[in-house]
Formats: sequence, structure tokens, C-alpha cells
Amino acid sequence: MKILNLYACVGGNRKLWGENHEITAVELKPDIAAIYQELYPDDTVVVGDANKDLLDHYHEFDFIWLSRPCTSHSRANFWASRNKNNRKKVMPDLTLYSEIIFLQNWYDGLFVAENVKPYYTPLITYLTKEIEHEGKIIIPLYELQREDKAFTIDFIEIFGYEELKVSVYEKLLEWHFNVFGLPESQISTKQL
Repeated sequence: MKILNLYACVGGNRKLWGENHEITAVELKPDIAAIYQELYPDDTVVVGDANKDLLDHYHEFDFIWLSRPCTSHSRANFWASRNKNNRKKVMPDLTLYSEIIFLQNWYDGLFVAENVKPYYTPLITYLTKEIEHEGKIIIPLYELQREDKAFTIDFIEIFGYEELKVSVYEKLLEWHFNVFGLPESQISTKQL
């Protein structure tokens, strides 16, 4: 299998892949790339911009692994910034989302985009993905906002399902969402 390992760092994720693949690793920092190359001498190591490499070469690989730097997304960094007035605030680097959207729409192979659980509400959730209901393709968030312009994903994240209007509950149940937080083993119809 041909694998593109983006934002490779020293290859922590690479360690369990074995030696039976043709792997190209992309790392921006030359000193870090040199450590990767020492650890995995049979891999091709590219020192460069992983985002550009993805755009230029995505179609050449069977599998792509994205592991973007997490600092601007991490809860730890956010909490530290909130608790120290002299700590520099940073905006989240949303390139991860553009890469996911790009791959979902243009790439035919398999990919993994991993990162930390962010301090903000994730932008891609079950409510923002297309589902089929009664023969129609819908995006649940848009349907809910047609009924209540104030409805946002943040509402569920902040207040939980128990504070939702009955009409929203009814819609989510109709679409088979797990509004009761049941363990997966107890759900007979899963929302994918």
C-alpha cells in the first residue's frame, strides 16, 4: 500500500505500520525530518509543506494520514491562555477542516485525520452531515434552524439535550439520533 504520512514529526503514528508499505513522510522541520529518517530509513522523507504536498500528490496514494499540529486546538492551551493574562491568545488553525473537506470531496482512497478534542464545538458533527430521511437527503442542522433560527450546535454542547425544545427532540428522534446518551450496544438503529 502507498501511504502518505503528513505532518509526520518523528513518526509516532508510523511505528505500528510495519515495513510492508511504501511510505512517504512529509515534515516541515529539517531537524525533525532527520530523526524520522533515522528511525525509518526505508521511507521517503520530504522536508516541506504538508498541506501543499497533499494538494499536489493526494491522488498518488492509497491511504493518507494527517496529524496536524494540535496546539491551537487543544483544551490545555486554551485553559492556560484563559488563566494567564500575559499568555498570547491564538486563533485555531482551521486548515485541518479544509484538508478533511478536500479529501472527502476529491480523494477516492482511505484517510485518517487525527487531532486532539478541541476546546470549541467541532465544526463537523452528525448534525452537519447529510442523512437520508423518507427518501430525501437533508442536513439536520439546517432543518432544525428552519424551525428555530437560534438553534446552534453549541446549544447542545453547552446545555445538553435536556434543555431542547420538544419539537427539536421529536425531530432528532425521528432522524434516529441518540438523544438519551444510550451506550451503542443498546441502540438498534444507528445514525451514520
